[in-house]
Amino acid sequence: MAGPVEFSFNAEEAFSIIYFVVLIAILASLARMPNKKSYYLPFVLYAAVAAAYAVDGIFVNAASTAAQAYSRTWPLQFGISYYLLFPLAYHFVVNFTTTRKSLFQKVTLVAGYAYMIVVGPLGYSLDPSLFGTSLGHMTAFGYTIGPLGYTGTWLNEVLKTPPLPTVTGPFFFLSGHTFTYAYLVLTFLPLYYLFRYSRSAKSPLIKSQVRYLSAGVLLDWLAYVEGGFAIYGPLKSLPQLTYLFQTFTVIILFVGLTRHQFRKVTPTLEAAAPLPRTYQLEDGRTYLARENKQSFDAFAELVRSGREGLCVTRIFPDDVRKTYGLETTPIRWLADEKREDAISPTDLLGLSLTIKDFVNMARKPVVILQGVEHLAMTNGFTPIHHLINGLYEAVGQKGGILLLPVTQNALDPREDALLVAETTPQPPPIPIAK
Repeated sequence: MAGPVEFSFNAEEAFSIIYFVVLIAILASLARMPNKKSYYLPFVLYAAVAAAYAVDGIFVNAASTAAQAYSRTWPLQFGISYYLLFPLAYHFVVNFTTTRKSLFQKVTLVAGYAYMIVVGPLGYSLDPSLFGTSLGHMTAFGYTIGPLGYTGTWLNEVLKTPPLPTVTGPFFFLSGHTFTYAYLVLTFLPLYYLFRYSRSAKSPLIKSQVRYLSAGVLLDWLAYVEGGFAIYGPLKSLPQLTYLFQTFTVIILFVGLTRHQFRKVTPTLEAAAPLPRTYQLEDGRTYLARENKQSFDAFAELVRSGREGLCVTRIFPDDVRKTYGLETTPIRWLADEKREDAISPTDLLGLSLTIKDFVNMARKPVVILQGVEHLAMTNGFTPIHHLINGLYEAVGQKGGILLLPVTQNALDPREDALLVAETTPQPPPIPIAK
C-alpha cells in the first residue's frame, strides 16, 4: 500500500464518542446508586466493557495508517472482547429476574462466557485476520469483502506476509457462523426470562422495568444485525450504525434499571391539636422499637407538636390517620398499588429518594419507617441495611429523628443484632402526672 491514508471526522467516529460519553455518565450514576442489588455488578461490567469498546473505536478510527490501526486494535481487543457484552447482558437479566439461579441458567452462563472468550481474545490471537475496524477504514486500508468474509490485504502490508486468501479457516467459522447462533441464544433467553418474570410479577413498577429491559435487549440485537448487514450482507451501501444503536440500548437498559416510583413529598405541619409529650427523644438519633404502637405514638406526639414528619408504612394510610389522629402529615404506603401515595416494596431506589428528598426540605424532620421486616423479606436484608444507614445519615445531618419499629424475632438473629448495635433503643413513655 503506497503511503499513509488520511481520514476525516465521520459519523461513525461521532457515534463512538457519543456512546463513550453516555457510558461514562451512566457509570458515574451507577457509582452513586443506593441499595445495590445482585444485578448491579453485571450491569456495571457491561457498561465498563462497552466503554472500553467505545474507546477502541475512537482510537482506531483516528488512525492514519494501516500499521497504526493494527497496533491500536489488537491490545484492547485481546484484553477486553466486545463479545463479552452478550453474556454480561444475559447475566444481568438472569440476576434481575431471579434470586436463585437454576442449574440451566448457571450452565448457560458459564458456557456463554467461555464461548465468547474463545471467539474473542483467543480467536483474535490465533487468527489476526479477524481484526476489524469500521467499514470505511477497512476499505481504505485495502480490505475487500469476499463471499465468506474479509480478504485481509491491509494486514498483508502490516505483517509483511503473502496475500491472505478470503478467511475461511476454523476460527472464522467459529466467530462468524456459530457466533450467530450463540448470539441468538444469548438474546432470546433474556427475553424469555423477562417475559416470564413480567407475567408472574404483581408490581406495576416491575412490569414497567421489564418493558424497558426487553426493548434494550431487542435494540442490542438490532445493532448487531445492522452492523453485520453493513459489513457482510446485502446492505453494504449503508453506514455502520452500531454505535448509535448501542447508545440507545444502554440508555434504555439504564432507564429500566433505575426506574422508580419517587414522588416529591412536601413537608407539612400537622393540623391536629398537640399531644402531651411523654417520649423524651434526642435529635440526630435512630430509635429502634419492638412494637408499632410505641413508635407511632412517639411519631404522633412529635408531629402534632410542630415537627415536620413523614410516615412510611405497610398499614393502610387511612387507618394510620384515624388511629393516631394525623390529618395533614404525609404518609407513603408500602404497597404494589396504583395510588399517588403508594411506593412498591421492591422500589428501594424510589423509597430512598422519596425519604431523602423530604428530609432535605424539612427543618427538623421526623421519619417513621414501619415495615422493615417486609422490606427485608422482599429484597433481602443487605440492601435494607444499606437503606437504613443512608437514611440515618441523612436524618442525622438535619438534626432529625428516625423511628424504626421492628418486631422482635422477625429478622435473622444476626441481622437483628446488627440493627440493635447501630440504633438506640426507644425509651418507654414517661407517665403523665395527674
